Amino acid sequence: MSRRRKIWILPALFALMLTAVSASEYIPSSHDTKLPPESVTYDLVSPSDFEKLYETDNLVYYFKEDR
Repeated sequence: MSRRRKIWILPALFALMLTAVSASEYIPSSHDTKLPPESVTYDLVSPSDFEKLYETDNLVYYFKEDR
């Protein structure tokens, strides 16, 4: 292999790798540092659908058979 061809292989490989990295899709994760949403809504489920398993001073543990 000629010297000129060897010199061009490294930049060509670097350009291909850079293209692959820049074309990748952003996937949000729990490590993001963006601001939280302005409002959060919660749907509270009635515990009457659940069976009470255990209760402490601070918590009540419920169970639902179909889950």
